[in-house]
Amino acid sequence: MPSKKPPLVCIVCNSYFEAKNRKTKTCSSECSKINKSQKIKQWHNQMNSDEKHKHFKTIITKTATTRRQNNTPSWNSGKKGIYSESTINKIRQATLKQMEKQVFHKTNIEKKLENFIRMNNIKNIYSFILEKRQFDFSLVEYNTIIECDGDYWHANPKFYPVPMEWQKKRIEIDLYKNEITKKNGYNIIRFWEDDILNNFKYVESIIDDLLATT
Repeated sequence: MPSKKPPLVCIVCNSYFEAKNRKTKTCSSECSKINKSQKIKQWHNQMNSDEKHKHFKTIITKTATTRRQNNTPSWNSGKKGIYSESTINKIRQATLKQMEKQVFHKTNIEKKLENFIRMNNIKNIYSFILEKRQFDFSLVEYNTIIECDGDYWHANPKFYPVPMEWQKKRIEIDLYKNEITKKNGYNIIRFWEDDILNNFKYVESIIDDLLATT
């Protein structure tokens, strides 16, 4: 009778485990995600600044291509100088009121994205404040901000090709916030609710690429 093969050892937590595939490196999906995150960080550390810049441009192009294919183009395309001083002041006052009342509560899509961030041990700040504006997540070690855009509230053109007046004002706010992040040297990426709920593999791939680039 052949002897039983010894158990495998997880390369992340060093636990013993059994698996039909003897090439398996991790004992669980959690450890697999940690291992993937560690590989991404290692790849990131090996890249020089030119390589990172080139790869980041590739990511943005990939995101834009996917949005065009899904009929969900970025709203900041070709739009500059659209904010009156009155609009900017309204944006500022509305955000200050939110900050004073501490009304920033996680939405379902924010919770789902946060779970992915935590599972990959990515240091982050929820409800990050920059120039008195609130952003969903700041990935602290990567100088990157992530926004989770609800389809209805932010007027996903896949469902709202002709935004209502109040949605147009929300779009202006998003554009203004984009400018703030860029001015302060942050990368920003926005994910639609539809993608977070129905195409999360796409969201994961974009974040993985971002972490290797920034």
